Amino acid sequence: MTDPTLVLVGHVLTDVDECPGPFDRPDRLVVGEIYVTEPYRGTDLAERLVERAAADARDHGCGELRLNVDVDSDRARYEAVGFEGHRERLTRPVDDP
Repeated sequence: MTDPTLVLVGHVLTDVDECPGPFDRPDRLVVGEIYVTEPYRGTDLAERLVERAAADARDHGCGELRLNVDVDSDRARYEAVGFEGHRERLTRPVDDP
């Protein structure tokens, strides 16, 4: 039975991206999603979630964290918790010629 007093206020989803043999980069822990509900934005919850991800990265022997950010997102929020722009990822639908 679920406790009705428990409320999800944020989450962070991660996955380890191991470096393939011929490349010279550290393994990374990829933050696939980080979310904080509206009433908890502006608190330290996002920073605490990033620190939790960093602890997981250390536990897995990863040398860095990676965060994919939608281009429409406010990147300044992520820079405030220590992320820096490194490269831009481009995508397109498979059905385009």
